[in-house]
Order: sequence, then structure tokens, then C-alpha cells
Amino acid sequence: MNGLVVPILGVLLLLGLLVVLVTAEAALAYTSLARLAALDDGSPRLRQRIARLTALLENSQEVLDPLRLAIVTLRLAEASIVALVAADRLATGWVPAVIVVNVVVVFVVTEALPRILGTLHADR
Repeated sequence: MNGLVVPILGVLLLLGLLVVLVTAEAALAYTSLARLAALDDGSPRLRQRIARLTALLENSQEVLDPLRLAIVTLRLAEASIVALVAADRLATGWVPAVIVVNVVVVFVVTEALPRILGTLHADR
């Protein structure tokens, strides 16, 4: 169990980062300039936020491409850590089962739910 603390903490950190990045990516991908213009209520603070988001959206591929690369890299790192720990700690027959469960859980927790939240609350 002592040798599992660092990999478990690493996987949890990677999953947390994935949730944040996927939510941000979905929010940026589904926000339009028209939607931002509709949110403008005249307050200076909100106008500053809208101006920053407008600048991001005008260069969306310059922002989204590195963000998507970071997401893929974090996913691969997390899957590699899980596979290596499973191969080290479990019998060979359990490794594919662990990988399948990991893929399903990671997809739901770090892909589907954050993407839904990012899409639904893109204007926040």
C-alpha cells in the first residue's frame, strides 16, 4: 500500500486537471460572440470579462488546439500510470479489466460530465 500513495495522488491530480481543462474547452467551444453580446448588462466588470472572452473567441483555434493537446497528454499520462500500477500489482489477467474500468470511469468523470457542464454554463 505504501507504494501506491504517489501513483494514486498523481492520478487524482491528473483527473482534477482534466476536469478543469475539459470544462474550459467545452465552454470556449460552445460560446458564441452573439451570446456574449447578449450578456452585456453595462457593468464595467462584466464588460472586461466579455472583452477577454471575445479576444479568446476571435483566436479560438490558437487557444483550443493547445488546450486539446494538453487534455490528450493528461489522459495518456493517467492511463499509463493506471496500466503500470495494475501490471505491477495485479495478475496479468486483471490488467485488461482494470484498463476497461479506468477508461469508462475516466470518460464519464473527466469527459462527459465536464463537457455537459461546460456546454450548459458556457456563459459563466
